[in-house]
Amino acid sequence: MSATIDSITTLAQALVKTPSQGGIDAPDSVLQVTRDFARGIGLEFETLKDAQGNDVALVAKIDGAHPGKTWAVNATLDTAPVGNRTQWNSDPFSGEIKDGHLLGRGAADSKLAAAMFTHLANEMQALKNDMHGSLLLILDADEHTGNFGGIKAALDAGYKPDGIMIGYPGDDQVIVGSRGFSRYEIELTGKGAHSGASAPAEDNALIRLSSIVQALTKQQPHAQDDEFQKQPKLTVTEVSGGDGYAVVPSKAVIKVDMRLTPAFNEAAADKHIRNIVARNDKKNKVPESRATKIAKISAEPPFLTPPSSVMRTALREAIAEITGQPVKEAVSGPSNIGNFMAKQGIEVTAGYGVPASGVHAANEKADLRQLPKVYDVYKIALGKLLKV
Repeated sequence: MSATIDSITTLAQALVKTPSQGGIDAPDSVLQVTRDFARGIGLEFETLKDAQGNDVALVAKIDGAHPGKTWAVNATLDTAPVGNRTQWNSDPFSGEIKDGHLLGRGAADSKLAAAMFTHLANEMQALKNDMHGSLLLILDADEHTGNFGGIKAALDAGYKPDGIMIGYPGDDQVIVGSRGFSRYEIELTGKGAHSGASAPAEDNALIRLSSIVQALTKQQPHAQDDEFQKQPKLTVTEVSGGDGYAVVPSKAVIKVDMRLTPAFNEAAADKHIRNIVARNDKKNKVPESRATKIAKISAEPPFLTPPSSVMRTALREAIAEITGQPVKEAVSGPSNIGNFMAKQGIEVTAGYGVPASGVHAANEKADLRQLPKVYDVYKIALGKLLKV
């Protein structure tokens, strides 16, 4: 095991030393480093492209000799941007190891997991004659852009697993669900006039905006769902409007983020927002010609991998076997790539990984001392799923 851990660490260091900030650095270099290293230990990757012909992911598929389901592990090779380098205590691309921690951007999210899963897939190759089903390794190089390009390319190429375990950092819990979201743009049209006119302003769009914002903020949605653990949530995220100092505002825009749960879905969110806006228009006697408009900009449903899930059970049992302790299974407030995967009918868990800090912030680091434990957890979980 020590040789494997040393090799994982070596690859993880090489990946951290290769800048791959989403939307800033082209992923070609980090993909090449991964391919070359994997080939050196006996694992071959297929490189996937997006619709524009850009390389966005690496995929390795190991088919067992016996029929069964396809189970996937996933980690990202691209990273969040470094941000202000003066806030870092060391070079964010050093890949330095200090006090048992791997330092640098992507160390925790999620280059260490990518290195770990690469070695785990290579180890599983030796067991394929006994495997029931297939193991799929997807390394996404277009995730932190928000495009989910690597995962989408994998699905477009026909790689659709029955379940996927995402290697996010943190050993204190496993995410088994996440709230979804609906995002709206609310456009108000007032009646423009000179701000210095003697007559009072007939319909100030910003005044109505203020009224709607207060109503949206005060009338938070509620939906009881004990299994999901989280309540829906509405946040006004941006307001804009006006036509200058000398003009009564004739236009205003509100942007709203609504977090969804299974008990408060997209349809419920639509109804909630539209009712508030309609009441506000009625209260202000807004004519039909200036009725407030509501446009849905984007949406992703919530997801919850059920407790009966074979994959969720295998990971939970593997953690208990290795640590001797039950793990907390939680639903996250923010959405993640699991929302997209679950929409495709794929079961999802996010995390179990090494303890980490500085994720998406300065001084990111991952605790290498816990790597053997995490590696063993996934090895046992996959053993259960693939019956080896």
